[in-house]
Amino acid sequence: MDCYNCGTTLNRKTRSAEHILPNSIGGKRKAYNLLCKTCNEKFGRSIDNELASRLARFYTLLNTEAPAQKTNAAISSRKDGNIAQHDRFITAIKKDKSFSGSPGYFRAIAKICLNYYLSKGYPKQYCDTIKSFIRGEHTDPIYQYYAPENRPVHYPHENEVSHILHIHGSKTSGVLYAYIELFNMQNLVYIFSLNYNGEDLDVTYCRDIIKNEELTKNIQLDLSRKQLEQALASPSTAEERLFPRFERLMHIIENRITEAL
Repeated sequence: MDCYNCGTTLNRKTRSAEHILPNSIGGKRKAYNLLCKTCNEKFGRSIDNELASRLARFYTLLNTEAPAQKTNAAISSRKDGNIAQHDRFITAIKKDKSFSGSPGYFRAIAKICLNYYLSKGYPKQYCDTIKSFIRGEHTDPIYQYYAPENRPVHYPHENEVSHILHIHGSKTSGVLYAYIELFNMQNLVYIFSLNYNGEDLDVTYCRDIIKNEELTKNIQLDLSRKQLEQALASPSTAEERLFPRFERLMHIIENRITEAL
């Protein structure tokens, strides 16, 4: 097995423990057949760090357990800034109804999708575009926020906060893509290939980050090539429809901190 980024042969000296979902946001599952130590550390210092700077705060706040801690104490315990910085971050999201981050942020989410796909042992031949995107070489859009107007892809249970990864491949329609939810509010589709000719795939991984356990989910998402292309063309509308999901997350965080006081 080789490192999917640089091609280095993975052995006991070169392999690394790569989290499928970053540890900074509650990921626990690891794989040893994805990245060499050098590439793992390189991505960790760059794009993974960019993702953590935006999302790790939510994992920290959801898992504040000490009953004596107050809300501000929990916030200031984060490694990525002080209370004022956090408040400005949340205020900006509420004002713009937008969570969009830097290019590195979306490259890091693409890496999560690729990690899951390759950890399942699926063919690498359909991964060239997304690997190029993760490295920052591919500039054409391969991702978009996804929030259907008629019905959500997934309804979280009451007080559930989870991460979801779903891979769909269809030989008939020739598409291979990933659907991902982070904290049930960053919901995106990443296109691997529009010329897919492999076996039909429909696999899902879900981790509840409050209960710290894996959940079984039945995600039904069969998008055609045309639907994927339409999704890429309507970014702001989808993100706006996801804003209530962000508000839901903040409500759950506030309730958990209040209960811990």
